[in-house]
Amino acid sequence: MPSTRYLVVSGGRLLMVHRSAFKKQIIYFAKVALCSLDTFSWSLSTHDRWRWYEDIAFSGGKVYALTGDEDLLAFDVGIDASTGNAVVSHVKRVIQSRLPRETTAKVRYLVSSRGGALLMVRRHFLSGETTVRFAVFRADLSSSRWVEVGTLGGEALFVGRPCSRAVRARGAVRDDQIFFLQDERAPLWAERTSSRPDHHAGVYDMWDGMITDILPRRLQCDGPAPTTWLFPDADADGLDSDHSE
Repeated sequence: MPSTRYLVVSGGRLLMVHRSAFKKQIIYFAKVALCSLDTFSWSLSTHDRWRWYEDIAFSGGKVYALTGDEDLLAFDVGIDASTGNAVVSHVKRVIQSRLPRETTAKVRYLVSSRGGALLMVRRHFLSGETTVRFAVFRADLSSSRWVEVGTLGGEALFVGRPCSRAVRARGAVRDDQIFFLQDERAPLWAERTSSRPDHHAGVYDMWDGMITDILPRRLQCDGPAPTTWLFPDADADGLDSDHSE
């Protein structure tokens, strides 16, 4: 099977613009596309409709995507016999969310834990763009529902629009911590009109709910592009190689 890289693409993504005298709302939709690295050819899923995707993750040989309604979709990947390219062969909604609608949850991340569980991380805002708390849910595929968890089981999470990852807690990275980027507007970063946060990232402690700012922004040096996490090699930090980026 060719090597594949899985992306949520959004070509032609600006599908709807609501305008009023008071605000403009921009809605983005996307589809899953696969790239076969042997041939650098792309295939767009024909088994799925355009959706609002919050995040995407790879786990257990499947591609999973989290929608804006907090549904979880599973994508089977196969090979097109005529072209030899990787294609999406089947799409199934494995969780139809029944969680109460949270109006303060603006951003959601999908992370594969080191133990293989899929985690949905909700990021809650008080007003404007001030992050006040996180909530973590595990995908229970046997009952097709999200189950809230109060601990990460010796792990910590790094979450962000470009990339998220679960790591073993060690050293300065303690268990049940969520490191997050100040990228809540990352899809629209080129269209920002308000001032940027003073820090690139923060840390949320699931034990006491405290948030600590980290990585101060250097106003004279930092450009407008969003920040991303870069994870070192497994040999450099003791992380398992199957989770390295």
